[in-house]
Amino acid sequence: MGSGKGLYTLDAVTGTPKWRFQAGGDIVGAPSVAEGRIHFGSTDHLLYTLKADDGRLRWKLATGGEITGSPVVQDGVVYACSKDRCVYALDAEKGTGTARTA
Repeated sequence: MGSGKGLYTLDAVTGTPKWRFQAGGDIVGAPSVAEGRIHFGSTDHLLYTLKADDGRLRWKLATGGEITGSPVVQDGVVYACSKDRCVYALDAEKGTGTARTA
């Protein structure tokens, strides 16, 4: 779950915190979890992807605007909208891909 600039994970059974990741801006949308990765955007104009098991950064992508919505993952592609009026479609594992102007 995101709160302020932090992304937190909790043990599903005990509720004990497992790890925390600090973004450069507020996390507004809900994170998306798929295939062992967590994808989320921030008001710091970055789309982040972390390893779900330990919270290590896999990749991040700078966009031209805040990301305040929730990314969507489908068939190995993560889609995210930025306030730069672009929709980003990126390989969920590598962070490579394209942007489309809205």
